[in-house]
Amino acid sequence: MICTSYNLLAQEKEQGTLPLLIIQKGGIADLLLLRLLIRYAIILGCVLLITLLSILLNRTVSLADTLSWLVISAAYLAVWTGIIWLLLALDKGLLSA
Repeated sequence: MICTSYNLLAQEKEQGTLPLLIIQKGGIADLLLLRLLIRYAIILGCVLLITLLSILLNRTVSLADTLSWLVISAAYLAVWTGIIWLLLALDKGLLSA
C-alpha cells in the first residue's frame, strides 16, 4: 500500500496540477481519497485472487480459515490506508482547501 501511494500528492505538485485541483469545486481531498480507495480496492482484489488461486492448488484449507485470512488482510490494508490518508491530511493546506 505504501509503495503504490508514496507519491500521491507529490505527483500533483511536480506536474503543476495541484493549483488546478485545489480550485475545483470538489477539492483535492476528495480526489486524493478516491485515488487512495481505488488503490486499496486493487490491492485487496489481488489478495483475493492470490487466495483463490491458493485454494485451488491446496484444497485442504477450510472456509473459516480463508474468510478469517481475507478479513485480516482487508483490515491490515485498511489500517495502512488510514495511516497514508492521515499523513496526506497533515500536509499543509490539504483539507483546508
